[in-house]
This record gives sequence, C-alpha cells and structure tokens, in this order.
Amino acid sequence: MQVILKENIETLGHIGDIVKVAPGYARNYLLPKGLAVEATAKNAKELEHVKRQMAYRKDKALESARNLAARAVSLVMGETTMPVFSSTVNVPLSIISSAGAGIIL
Repeated sequence: MQVILKENIETLGHIGDIVKVAPGYARNYLLPKGLAVEATAKNAKELEHVKRQMAYRKDKALESARNLAARAVSLVMGETTMPVFSSTVNVPLSIISSAGAGIIL
C-alpha cells in the first residue's frame, strides 16, 4: 500500500514522501496515528498544492529578508532610503552636563 507521510519517520522517509508499506502497518499504525494518508490522486494533488504554497511563502519570506538586509546596510552606510524620524527634546543644560560624557541623548 502506498501512503503519503505527514511526519518524518526515520525508517520510512520525510514529510511529503510517497512510500510503499505493508497494508497492515499503514492500516494499524500510520493512518490511525495521523502519520500518513493514503496515496490517492486527490491526496497527491493536495500534496503538490501544499508544496507550491510552502515554496511561495519561503520565496516571499526570503525576499522580505533580503529587502530588510539591504535597508539595514544602507542605513549603516549612511544612505537613507527609508524615512528616518527624529524628535527634539527640551532638556535643561544642567541635567545634560551632570549626566556625564558617556551618555548620548
């Protein structure tokens, strides 16, 4: 019997693998515990759909991370490509001078 693994199983394979197992093993262990589903045409299509969704999400996250890294590098290098907000704070000079030279406001 062929099944599609929903979990990593050391002796069989990884998530998404289609493996051939004994019918009793599938019926009595893998299917009841939710470790696998029967490999039908419908389940195979669903597996491919899920793989495409995961690949899309991975690509989207990778692109977002690269954009964030590029922004960080440009900020460090002094080339501001995104808005930087600052505010002015009214602090008495006596507080600043008593704080010491090690504190940057």
